[in-house]
Amino acid sequence: MRMPSSQLVCRLVVTSLFVLGAASNDANTAPRSGKGGVAMKSKAQLELVGRLPRKPGGGVGYMTLHGKHVYLINEDAGLQVIDVSNPTAPKVAGSYRPKGYLGPVAVASDHVYLVERDKLLRVLDISNPAQPRVVGSSKLSAPVRGLAAADKCLYVSMSDSLRVLDVSNPAQPKEAGICRNLELAGRVTVAGNYAYVAADFNGMRIIDVSHPAKPKETGSFEGPGNVTKIVIVGKYAYLADYSGGLYITDISNPKKPRQIGRYGDFVVGDVAVTGNYALLAAGALDVIDVTKPHHPKEAVSFSQKDCDTAWSVAVANDYVYTISDAGLFVFRLTPPGGSR
Repeated sequence: MRMPSSQLVCRLVVTSLFVLGAASNDANTAPRSGKGGVAMKSKAQLELVGRLPRKPGGGVGYMTLHGKHVYLINEDAGLQVIDVSNPTAPKVAGSYRPKGYLGPVAVASDHVYLVERDKLLRVLDISNPAQPRVVGSSKLSAPVRGLAAADKCLYVSMSDSLRVLDVSNPAQPKEAGICRNLELAGRVTVAGNYAYVAADFNGMRIIDVSHPAKPKETGSFEGPGNVTKIVIVGKYAYLADYSGGLYITDISNPKKPRQIGRYGDFVVGDVAVTGNYALLAAGALDVIDVTKPHHPKEAVSFSQKDCDTAWSVAVANDYVYTISDAGLFVFRLTPPGGSR
């Protein structure tokens, strides 16, 4: 059995993120394997190509990838916009530092949506990444647990509900609809006409948002222990489970999602998917071959002796981005034969 990192267990209740500067050695958790470096399990290659160490101090929290920028939240530095147009040399392009602490973040087009002090939604114009500026705000009724932006809507989970905000005018977000009775609603993912809410030990909740004014729950999957993140690819949902690894469910019938595969029994805080691979942020970065969703298997992993590598993960094309208390890591993932 793989043992979870104690740092990851303590920090997966995300609150805020890291900033850049000199490398830090304050994270001292050993990797699950007990050996540093890359553990090759197949012909897939995972190469560390870039890194941006964090400045000592500050807590790790939210990250999202949009285009050529990674957006990071740090309790000391606020929002940081990281230019990853050259993945081997990530650098700070701009920042936004409010008086209050920041929470979840989402990006759509030229706007960043982020939460200040739990209940205040801020809208930033990032058409110039070097100078993010506030263009709108909205006071919300309850602490926000997750954000997702799609089309002209912003989806906001608030512990026991999912609210749909109309952001066709980003400067003036306004509520369009609400779906209630979603106990422990956390991070939210939107794909097509559905929003998928990670609801901790209540599993995955599926909300029909085809009519934003009348979102309604249409199905659920309660098999996992504690769902922290959901990724949708085609007819499959990939669920990161805080107490049970990776679950793969068939959502071709949203009213009756069913489990078809599972991998691991360790703490997973985040998941991303690219091609035939699921990427798990579990202290180490684990790459799982899901070519056969019924039988997922490890392809390759990366861990370090002196610190965790992955508490959150995002992917674009061949590049994988992770964060931990040690900073931002950038990897190149090359499947067997060089193509996914």
